[in-house]
Amino acid sequence: MDSRQKGETDELHRLQVESPSGRKEKVTSRSAFLQQMDEVVPWDMLARMDVGGQVFQEEAGFNAEQGLRIFFLQYWFGLSDESMIESMQDSISIRRFLGLHNGCATPTSVAALKEFRLWLEQRDMGERLLDAIARHLHARGIAVTPGMTREPHAEIQLPLHC
Repeated sequence: MDSRQKGETDELHRLQVESPSGRKEKVTSRSAFLQQMDEVVPWDMLARMDVGGQVFQEEAGFNAEQGLRIFFLQYWFGLSDESMIESMQDSISIRRFLGLHNGCATPTSVAALKEFRLWLEQRDMGERLLDAIARHLHARGIAVTPGMTREPHAEIQLPLHC
């Protein structure tokens, strides 16, 4: 096997992971991106943050962490409410990111997504959340470029040493 073939084989192995069912699955760029965001974004902390004297989770009246994950998915992937609902039904990686198991119904509706976004806007939180997470990721050397017609990607920024 020449070095080019070995490199391609190594790349294939890196792109495969074991699924919960024990099967090897290809890791798509979307899946890799969402796994990285799942690991580095402090979702539980965001869901517990103070919103006008009350904890976000209590004030929102629903699963705030899942609502925030959906909010960021829509931003990162440039998804409309309708497209988000469709992606929640069709995309295994998005369902995993949201903690949905196969066979579970989509936990929300287009109206609920609009209501959540309005709830965020009324409290001037949408932009603040996006900025806070951008700073959080930047502090870890990660820059996220949202996508509209392509998948978003996270780029690790390594410091230059002179």
